[in-house]
Amino acid sequence: EWPMERIIRKKGFNYLSADIIIGDDASGRLPALLYLELSRLERNKLIVDEKNKGARDEGTLKRFSVNPEALFAAGFREQTENDALKARVQKLEDEIYEMLKRRKERTGSDYPFTIKIVTDYIDTGEALNPIVEATKKAVRRAGGYNEDMEIITMGIRDGSKHAQFEKKWGLNFIG
Repeated sequence: EWPMERIIRKKGFNYLSADIIIGDDASGRLPALLYLELSRLERNKLIVDEKNKGARDEGTLKRFSVNPEALFAAGFREQTENDALKARVQKLEDEIYEMLKRRKERTGSDYPFTIKIVTDYIDTGEALNPIVEATKKAVRRAGGYNEDMEIITMGIRDGSKHAQFEKKWGLNFIG
């Protein structure tokens, strides 16, 4: 069983909940694109099913009719704290914030949108720190909450660190 297949088959895994998907570095692009496509398929299926049932909840239909968006963040490995890194993190925060604003405009909702950060593999977690921090700041700027975010990974170098990463970032962690 491939790591992504394990996550896909995980009981209760909900592709509908993703509004923005952030792929980490080059290795996170393929898993993020796969997740994006599965989310789009699930949303389209939900809309067809709801319309066939004569659904009247226009807010739900409108929210799920807006497909999730993807953003790919260049890697932050081996970055030292300097002005160039701060500028890259600020640019990422601004991009995420603009995506959240667009979603609010398209759906006409202040519903707390969910963000999935998708990465291939976590070694020390240091490369994800700038992405997580930029995402949290953008969510707060847009009036959201950090519990609307999750990290999805195909693997962790040291599986015993799973809880440590959850605590460190304060996010739900799937993988």
